[in-house]
Amino acid sequence: MPWILAGGGVLVIAVAIVLIFMLTGGGSGSPQSLAEDAVAAFNNKDVDKLNELACDEAKEDAPDPKDLEPAEGITVKAELGEVKENGDTATAEITISLSGDLPEGLPEDAGKQTATMTMEDQSGWCIKNLQ
Repeated sequence: MPWILAGGGVLVIAVAIVLIFMLTGGGSGSPQSLAEDAVAAFNNKDVDKLNELACDEAKEDAPDPKDLEPAEGITVKAELGEVKENGDTATAEITISLSGDLPEGLPEDAGKQTATMTMEDQSGWCIKNLQ
């Protein structure tokens, strides 16, 4: 039962991370450099930089960054996977890992989520969403 509750907490953190990427704010020279910048900004908790990287339409509903902090004792880290460009759109695989004081009994894969970041060239590459 405790791992079920912990899994719910991990899901909340994962959703918050998706919201950071999706709703914060854009423009970069290439999909690869944009994805690298986004992952670095996330890992450095640089919300201002994430705002710069997001497409304009993604900025309207940005959450308060203070509401997105992980629970005490838990570290969240993003890692960049493969980046694929196709004309004026691109995708990047992002793996988000939780480590640290995770609840006992949590399933092994519950602390790791993979998401796809969608980017678009709007007179400069920007983050459109993360799913």
